[in-house]
Parts: sequence; C-alpha cells; structure tokens
Amino acid sequence: MLAACGQAKTGQEQANQALSAQPATASAIGNAIACAPQGATDFTRACTLERTGDTVIVRNPDGGFHRLLVAGDGNVTAADGAEAAQVTARTSGEIEVAIGGDRYRLPPSS
Repeated sequence: MLAACGQAKTGQEQANQALSAQPATASAIGNAIACAPQGATDFTRACTLERTGDTVIVRNPDGGFHRLLVAGDGNVTAADGAEAAQVTARTSGEIEVAIGGDRYRLPPSS
C-alpha cells in the first residue's frame, strides 16, 4: 500500500523503469547512442542499441558488445552474468550503464 503513495524514486528505480518500458520487439533504438568504450575519455554517438524481448544489446564500434537483461520488475543486470552492470539515471531522462570499462547512455523509453 505504501508503494502507491507516490514516493520519490531512486536513480536505479528510474533507470529500471525507463528500460522496462521499452517495446518488447527487436528494434534499433535511434541507431547510434552515446558511449565511451573502455579507454575513451569522452562520449560519442558511436555505439548502437537494439532490444529483443527482455534483452538489450549495446554494440561498440570495435565489434564488442554487452547484453543486458531487463527483468519483469525492471531490474537491469548483465545478461551473461560475467560482469555487473552499474546503472545510473541522468537528469536528461537518459540512463547511464557502466559495464566492463564501457559506458553507455541509453535513451529514455519512447
């Protein structure tokens, strides 16, 4: 009952909600997304994002990629479980995911 009181959401909860609200069909979302692959100091729109069901795949320009699993409750984890994903909500509505030295800025759900 307390959950219905409209309490403020944490950054992780906001990020989880944004990802879980995306469509469940395979699609490229805006093609290029901002990313900072391992070793990069700045973000550039050089990575791509696609979603199939509850799996989000972010692809680096060098061919590397990370698969993220979005659980029914909106929890975001690495789909293969090899490395933990750190998820942070940004004020622009984007969420930032850091995993394995790579950082991605995912767009808000549409």
